[in-house]
Amino acid sequence: MTLTKKGLRELGESARILLTPEQKNAILERFGTEPWPHEWSGQDIACQIDIFLSYGVFEKPVKVHGMRHPLPEGVF
Repeated sequence: MTLTKKGLRELGESARILLTPEQKNAILERFGTEPWPHEWSGQDIACQIDIFLSYGVFEKPVKVHGMRHPLPEGVF
């Protein structure tokens, strides 16, 4: 599954979130094509967008020695 501009707009409307043009571009760049030889599922896309909007990156920060990596500057 890939994400189109229309699909992203519908997802944003159903989740009642507003995306900046920069966020939209980053999301479409990431999910506009399949990561060959694998495929994105709808759940993959929704979870990764949630993480991206929460942390500003597509991979959730992991804990090292019980402490979370610092978040990027400007992310609370």
